[in-house]
Amino acid sequence: MSHDDGEKKGLQYSSTDDARTEVGNVVRHQYRKLSAAEQETMTRIKDLGAALISEAETRRTNRPEVAREASLAITKAEEAVMRAVKGLTKCPPRTFLPRGR
Repeated sequence: MSHDDGEKKGLQYSSTDDARTEVGNVVRHQYRKLSAAEQETMTRIKDLGAALISEAETRRTNRPEVAREASLAITKAEEAVMRAVKGLTKCPPRTFLPRGR
């Protein structure tokens, strides 16, 4: 696949770019366009996850038992971000429950 093909298929789009909805994907074949507020929320979730991962990376040491715990924390943080974004992007805004329920 050439670089141009990748751009045509949306592989070069930002995760908040509505153009990402124009192509299929092997995991999720359809995307819905996100509102500006949803795009901001997705960016905030990813930024929080990146901060947590960065902090966990500073805890890695030469001691295997400590390094393993840090690696597990990083993996779980990556998964949490993925699931939070997936939930945000799957549900239309009108289906979100108010906080505290």
